[in-house]
This record gives sequence, structure tokens and C-alpha cells, in this order.
Amino acid sequence: MKYLDKLFKRISKTSQSAFLLVISVILFIFVLWPLGAVLVKSFSVEGKFSFALYLEFFRSPRLFRCLLHSLFTSALTTTISLFLGLSIVFVVNRSNAPFRRILSLGALLPLISPPFVTSLAFLLLFGRRGLVTYRLLGLDINLYGWKGIVFVQTLGHIPLAFLIISAMLMGIDGTLENAAYNLGASKWRVFRLVTLPLLVPGLISATLLIFIRAMADFGTPMLVGGNFQTLAPAAY
Repeated sequence: MKYLDKLFKRISKTSQSAFLLVISVILFIFVLWPLGAVLVKSFSVEGKFSFALYLEFFRSPRLFRCLLHSLFTSALTTTISLFLGLSIVFVVNRSNAPFRRILSLGALLPLISPPFVTSLAFLLLFGRRGLVTYRLLGLDINLYGWKGIVFVQTLGHIPLAFLIISAMLMGIDGTLENAAYNLGASKWRVFRLVTLPLLVPGLISATLLIFIRAMADFGTPMLVGGNFQTLAPAAY
């Protein structure tokens, strides 16, 4: 029996090492290698090392404006997504609202829809001839531009914020909050001084992921951006 246990442990260690090796090779081929090739190419002009491409980028008013547009929409999308995700997490996990299960399912629904489909649905519902804005409400409004980009991107990134913050909240030791309540602290004081500081790592992770995804988004600015151009469509 001892020999079999040692054999199984060796096999399990070997399989783990093989799995890690395969994952590392896949990451190198499909992630690190392409990114490294693009980075090296960006510093190469006629086969020589040069910063000319970067200087040309920042000297171009159109491209620099696209960069500012991307930073603006990404920052606004990240802020709204975090606020809504945090609000939904507390309603679902820390309240007795009768609709909290439906709310949690609704917060995760955009995960099954690609961004391109979400943008197309936004145009069909709230566009210039949209079902809601034009046919039902009789409004002739223009939601193209940064407003449409932020709206669609926020819908797509709420699930990410919800999942990350919810996981962090579930991992918090409840005795810390109970101790604060027993000492006479109000709910707002407990949230501000106990719960929120413990959620900071999750908020930072969600902020980085949402901001990067919003910066790299191509389909949403392409469909609903109009004349408000961001970096991804400009690069395309």
C-alpha cells in the first residue's frame, strides 16, 4: 500500500508538471510571443531601433485625440461599472430584498452575449429609429458617440465587477463586521471603515480588468461610436 501511495503521488506530481508545462507553452505561443513581436516591431524602422513610430503617434492630432477618447470612455465605464457592481453585490448578499436572486441573474446575463450583439441590440432599441426611443416614445435623439459607448460597455462589464467583488465579499470574515456592530458602529461606519478596506484588493483587480477590456474594445466604438473614434477602430 505504501508503494502504491508513493507511485500515485509521483504520477500526480508528474501530471501537474506536465499540465503546467503545456499551459506555459500555450501562453507563450498565443500571448507572449505575439505581444513581444508587436512590441519589437514598434521600435523598428527599416530594420533599425527607433522611437520614430511613437513620436509620430503623439505628434498626430487625430491619433492623440483617439487616445484621449479611449482613456475618457474607459475611465467612465470603469467607474460606473464598479459602482453598479458594488451596489448589486450588497443588495444580493447583504439585504433581504425579494428580487435579489432575479437581480443577480440579470447582472450575469450580459456574460452570455458578445459585445457585438449588445451593441447591435442597443442600436435596435435606442438608436435613431429604435424600438424604444422612436416607435414607443416618439423621441428623435442621437445616442451615438461617447454616451452610447459608455452605456454599452458598462452593461458588458457589470458582470465582471459583480463576480470579482462578490467573491471578495464572500471571503470576508463576518466576525469583524459583527464586532464593529457590537461596539455600536452604524451600518455606514462599518461599511466605510471595515468592509470597504477589505474589498480594496478586489476593487483594484476589477478596476484593472475592466479598464483594460474597455480600452481594447473594438466592436462597441465601431458600431455606436459614430464620429467619436477610439484607439481600437483607429488601429483597424
